[in-house]
Amino acid sequence: GYYSNGLAQVNTQSALVVNDGALSITGCIFDNLGVNGIVLNNSQALIEDSLFVGGAVKIKINSANQQVIVRDNIFQGGFATSAGVDIVAGQPQILNNQFDGMGIVANLFGGAPIFSGNTSQNIQGYNGILVSDHARFGENITWQNNFPYILEVNAGDQMRVLAGAILTIEPGTVIKTA
Repeated sequence: GYYSNGLAQVNTQSALVVNDGALSITGCIFDNLGVNGIVLNNSQALIEDSLFVGGAVKIKINSANQQVIVRDNIFQGGFATSAGVDIVAGQPQILNNQFDGMGIVANLFGGAPIFSGNTSQNIQGYNGILVSDHARFGENITWQNNFPYILEVNAGDQMRVLAGAILTIEPGTVIKTA
């Protein structure tokens, strides 16, 4: 089950949406997901030891200034463009998860996530972190060397590191274009 001391709601687009609240999930199964499994909007969360199957995005994080930890989960299935995690804002810790049989490990639109100890297999699309051409980084961010970063290249826009922010790229990090 889940616990939330904020506002949680279920709708046809997402299995669970948490707005300005807190969420703790351990040992759950999210199956046959719609567009999104869990959406975190300005909410803190601990999501661990759970299974996420199907759907376009298993967890979407839009939680600046909130602690979000996603650890020891299994993300499975979906289709060629499905993602384990979408990160829009915040500094979530994505730790020791398994990504299997989806399109992309993660989509990065902003924020400053920490990826550590994660593994992937049978990825159908980009085996790494897809950095949106609309991504805006307004805070310091470090790209770790455990997954490739794939820069989305589009004629209309490009990823940006905003004034005052620093992008640090760890030695050995692989950067590609899509």
